[in-house]
Amino acid sequence: MNNFDVIIIGAGPAGSTAAYTLAKSGISCAVIEQKKTPGKPVCCGEAVSEASLKAAGLLHGSYVDRKINGFRIFFPNNKHFFVNSPGYIINRDKFDQYLFALAVKNGANTFLSHKAGTIKRTDTGFEVLTNKGSFACKYLIGADGPESLVDALFFNNRAVLAQAAQYKLPKTNYHYNSTDYLDFYYDTLSNYYFWIFEKTREINAGGLVKNKEVLIEFIKKHVPGGDFKYKGFCRGSIPISGIKDKIFSQNAFLIGDAAGLTNPVTFAGIYTAILSAKICAYSIYGEVKMGKKESPALYEKAVRKQYFASNDLKYAAKHCFSLPQEVLDFTGEYFSGRHFKTKDVLAFVKLAFKHPVIFGYLIPLLKNRKLLKDKINHLW
Repeated sequence: MNNFDVIIIGAGPAGSTAAYTLAKSGISCAVIEQKKTPGKPVCCGEAVSEASLKAAGLLHGSYVDRKINGFRIFFPNNKHFFVNSPGYIINRDKFDQYLFALAVKNGANTFLSHKAGTIKRTDTGFEVLTNKGSFACKYLIGADGPESLVDALFFNNRAVLAQAAQYKLPKTNYHYNSTDYLDFYYDTLSNYYFWIFEKTREINAGGLVKNKEVLIEFIKKHVPGGDFKYKGFCRGSIPISGIKDKIFSQNAFLIGDAAGLTNPVTFAGIYTAILSAKICAYSIYGEVKMGKKESPALYEKAVRKQYFASNDLKYAAKHCFSLPQEVLDFTGEYFSGRHFKTKDVLAFVKLAFKHPVIFGYLIPLLKNRKLLKDKINHLW
């Protein structure tokens, strides 16, 4: 049996970051991953803010596809506002492999093509049984995605998952000009949103939809082109209900998507995965290297103090996807392609009296505007 201080289930951004941070600190750890290659297949919109990568200390050119200026929000009437927030469209497979390589370089043990089947508590920690052998550890980290085995066995949290789908469209067949912005669409075809991210050689067009035919309808509506053609298709689940009820229990931890740590407004998960992984690793370091027995239990408290778990964000999330179409169209009409900080009181009042429904939604709209103003660079 292989013995380690820490076993991490999953080699996505959360799992690899935890492994890299632990190994760099001299703590023996192993990553168990069922895929034979980290990062494949790609199930991601593939965008992250510059501020997030710099804060994590992980900005590197090896996985960057192109730099972007920010994003635009389109409404059902196809009018929009824009937000300046520098970031990158990345190649997600290369990003995951970059983090995985960092973990290996710093001494983490990695076991690819190993599928965890059963995990049991023991007198000294945990025993992990896989299709290729067994492992033992004192600390267990679940970085195994929104439908986490570690969660199911040791936490049994309830989380709301939304289905997302994405097509990769060849730029030779489609003509879309993002002007160096990410584009998000409120559209009546979905209760949430769609996205169009223009990469160097392809276009990522996706949405939170169960039915891929709905996504195709959106693409035909918003991406100029001929007959529908695509280079690739992926689908997956996104946790949308925020941080789970419990993410630490007797030396078992949940990080990233396994902990429900996508941003509840944007549903972005890369930065929250990396941040939770680092907090988790430092909490284990506190006991292993510094003798602070209370340190692991502080992990959950530290994560809940982060902005992505704040009440302000929960409030914004509650109202983001429940606004009536008339309110959404009002917002698009008011901004009409201008910056989200635009202030035009006279135009607002004139338009509001044509659409009095807006007066019942001023508070959530103002709170969402403040959120964009204060925290935009860490929302994605």
